[in-house]
Amino acid sequence: MPILKLFRSDLAVLIKVLTGPLIQSARNQLTFDLLLSGCSHCLWIDSNLIFTVQQIQRLLAHDKDIVTGCYAKKNQGSDELDFTGMPLTTPPQVDDDGLMELRYAPAGFYW
Repeated sequence: MPILKLFRSDLAVLIKVLTGPLIQSARNQLTFDLLLSGCSHCLWIDSNLIFTVQQIQRLLAHDKDIVTGCYAKKNQGSDELDFTGMPLTTPPQVDDDGLMELRYAPAGFYW
């Protein structure tokens, strides 16, 4: 299913793609463009991530300001997920929706 079919037909969708050696510069530019666009939501997906429509739908389904997905850490040499976010509680507490509150989280796949 094409990613655009995830969105309601009455919503305007703006897709922006930036490339370059410094991902933080691209994210800053995209954030600036978002603020000027008048859009109410932003979906970030890094180009080196593989994702399914169901994973995107799961992000979009939560009524939270920010929801991030967990993904394998780059150059780790393992298929095991390495979560780089920092939970607010120790041990981490997962709610009934499978979410946990974080102090910070990776920015490659979030809504």
